[in-house]
Amino acid sequence: MKKSKPSSKKSIKSRQGRIAPRQGTSSQKPKQRWIKFVFFSDNHGNMEDTSCTDALVSFMDRFNPDYRIHGGDGFDIKALRKGAEGKDVNDSLEEDIRQGIEFIKRTKPNVYLFGNHEDRLFKTMESSGSGIIRDYCKEIIDYIVSTLKDVGCKIIKPYHAEEGTFQLGPVVFCHGYSANQNSVKEHAIHYAPNGGACVIGHLHTIMQANAKRHKGVVGFCAGWLGKQRTAGYAKNHLNTSTWGNGWCYGWIKGKEWKILQAHKVGGRWVAPIDFDIE
Repeated sequence: MKKSKPSSKKSIKSRQGRIAPRQGTSSQKPKQRWIKFVFFSDNHGNMEDTSCTDALVSFMDRFNPDYRIHGGDGFDIKALRKGAEGKDVNDSLEEDIRQGIEFIKRTKPNVYLFGNHEDRLFKTMESSGSGIIRDYCKEIIDYIVSTLKDVGCKIIKPYHAEEGTFQLGPVVFCHGYSANQNSVKEHAIHYAPNGGACVIGHLHTIMQANAKRHKGVVGFCAGWLGKQRTAGYAKNHLNTSTWGNGWCYGWIKGKEWKILQAHKVGGRWVAPIDFDIE
């Protein structure tokens, strides 16, 4: 009797002992897609410019990012600032916390990186000689964290130069750990992998800086989302002239990335997304 041949529709072993793919299937890996992100930072509680928040929320509704990354300083916590005096030291935290919480509910970050202003709560909780003050700081921290979890935030990082970063492929995000003319470049050199980028907040300025390193690295500062006239503590600081409202957004796929900066031109927001990067 003549033996029947195995069906070509079934997987068969090749001479090398490997399994050949079934007919009509592909051995190629699924095509990698671009991951979209938005990085926004420094709304500073009751110093928030709500018109900026309106623009940011509208933009994210259109852009539909995979990652909404809050870079920290969502609350100002003026009264706990080192060296605070006069009105600041007597300032109630109630409105500051209320508005910062409302910002979280509106923007719904899925990544939150604590900044130096939230860190005032942790430092006071650890160092204050008053049990009531320590308990109050802990209540605020718990309230912030529970609100973040309620809106779907999966990653919450401390204000810590080693543990406070978040990375997507070749792009690293953090709040920022220095404040000088070279900070954006410093962060790129310190955190970004070769050929990558680092995005920070902290400085309240909109900036891009290319840094010298093998294969190159680029630093970005996203600006802030507050009203400059509300920052009374900085009224005599010349660097406030560099402050600007904005955020960063972009695309990442494998080792490839593209980052843009949203900001106002002629009183109108410029944040183009209607082009094809495939």
